[in-house]
Amino acid sequence: MVLRKREKVLASVTAALLAVVGLQYAYSTLTGPYGGLRERRNAVDAEVERKQTRLRNAATAKKELEKRRKQSLPSDPELAQSLYHSWLLKQADNAKFSNKNVTFANSKWPHKQGYCVLRFNVGAKTTLQQLIEFLHGFYRAGHLHRIVSLTITPDQSGKSLNVQMLVEALSLPGATSKDALAQIDSDRTLAAPEVYREKIAARNIFAPYEPPPPATGNTPPTPPAKVSEHTRLTGIATVDGRLQACIIVRTTGKQFRLFEGEEAEIEKVKCKVLRIAKHEAEIEVDSQRRLVLLGKSLTDGEVLSSEEKEPATEQKVPATEQKVPPAEQKVPPAEQKEQPPEQKVPTPVPKQQVPPADEETPASKPKVSPTEQ
Repeated sequence: MVLRKREKVLASVTAALLAVVGLQYAYSTLTGPYGGLRERRNAVDAEVERKQTRLRNAATAKKELEKRRKQSLPSDPELAQSLYHSWLLKQADNAKFSNKNVTFANSKWPHKQGYCVLRFNVGAKTTLQQLIEFLHGFYRAGHLHRIVSLTITPDQSGKSLNVQMLVEALSLPGATSKDALAQIDSDRTLAAPEVYREKIAARNIFAPYEPPPPATGNTPPTPPAKVSEHTRLTGIATVDGRLQACIIVRTTGKQFRLFEGEEAEIEKVKCKVLRIAKHEAEIEVDSQRRLVLLGKSLTDGEVLSSEEKEPATEQKVPATEQKVPPAEQKVPPAEQKEQPPEQKVPTPVPKQQVPPADEETPASKPKVSPTEQ
């Protein structure tokens, strides 16, 4: 039987599919057990890691527990209460507390087979330096204790303080010290008591501020006042036909509006406006002439030398000298009538410049009538 071409293609595809299915079945059969073993091995590794972590934590906790047992009060709560009460009284005596009162508040057992918490109330009348001394001795000791609350009530002067404290101490089972408190220092890093007295007691926070006494000896001279870079020429305006400069101190918000020739004290420095232009102003800052551009600081102004100053006042032409006296501009009506018809009265030209010193001024010249001409 001869297969046709289409039947041959169909047979080839079927054979290929059967081969793929067979290979997949063989692969799953061979690798199936190994995959399960791999998963079980990963689970076992994770469990081992967890148990090793617990062992490490247990070892760390054991070291910490041994350390705390050395710091703990004796295991007997009654004995621990008596010993710690005496220790608190001794610390209050060392700090020179007055009207001290240490009483046992209560005790509690947070856990049935755990530690015991002993509470004490401490009240006294003291000063800030004495309180610092007490707290330094309290935290320098290595006992398992802490101050839960501290209430300080100063008197009117702020020098005497009424203090109320609630203190807790722990008694652990299996404590190293059996019949006495542990003689061990705290692992806290503390400075010397003098350091705390200098930092805290030197400035009594409960008393009004008192300025320090003046320094003795030669005091350094006070540096001269200077205009800061925040003082700027912020605007130039025209007010009643005159230019006005606006100077603002940005740090304080103060504004100064000055015309030419006016002066003001800006940041304890004497400033005088000498000249105002459209985009600049010439300002004398502490006897120093500066050309300050609009929007710039007074300290950024260009310092003008003596040659750049404006000319002396005697070189200016006064406005009164620029005008020609009215007597020379017009001829009186009486003189015009006496004038012959054919004669014309010459009109003098107004003088705009100052005559030289050796020439006679118009006021000194005698008037000439038309008849004399």
